[in-house]
Amino acid sequence: MSFNIRVRGIVSQAVIGLSVLCLAYTMPAQAVDYPTRTVRLLVGWGPGDFPDVVGRLVAAKLSEKWGQAVVVENRMGANGTIASDIVAHAPPDGYTLVVITPNHTNTSNWLKLNYDPIKSFAPVAELAAQPDVIFASKSFPVNTIPELLALAKSKPGEINFGSTGPGSPSYLAMAVLLQKAGVKMASIQYKSSSAALTAMIGGENTGFRDRGKRRPWSVEGR
Repeated sequence: MSFNIRVRGIVSQAVIGLSVLCLAYTMPAQAVDYPTRTVRLLVGWGPGDFPDVVGRLVAAKLSEKWGQAVVVENRMGANGTIASDIVAHAPPDGYTLVVITPNHTNTSNWLKLNYDPIKSFAPVAELAAQPDVIFASKSFPVNTIPELLALAKSKPGEINFGSTGPGSPSYLAMAVLLQKAGVKMASIQYKSSSAALTAMIGGENTGFRDRGKRRPWSVEGR
């Protein structure tokens, strides 16, 4: 079974946000006429998040190509493991797919999973990659990363940032940056990057690391 679809983005030389399409392992050999009914595409992140946007684009193209509905289901929480768990225990017939991100294997280091992040899935296609960007609210008094690190260093633990939890791409990217800079910042956890960014605009957190899709917000001055 193969998917002749590949969505490309700009690849950063730093941390890369990657989405991969997987299905429960393994696909039976009788899939010549696949699909003959609706296909579920699970996304472990919220509406508007990068994996969700990519998943919906792919679902629309697959529906068009196959002549069968591909329905996106958002099953948020636990850094995508809720969606992955559903797919891992679904019948291995190709009708339940999941979009995963780099933290798919990281979570096994700190969460007790009911599936094997490698053996329970069959990768189908790499879907997209985008550069990482650090955003800050308009009222936050920094304009560059060096300014952010300098401020955080002058106020250890007092400056916070939004993330989607330990092990998530947003958390790990910031953790690496802060570790290399020798700086401490507090993390406020959210169920989705969209929720973290909305909270940032409202002043609940001072900044958030996300991908290039938030550029319209920066252009608007938000």
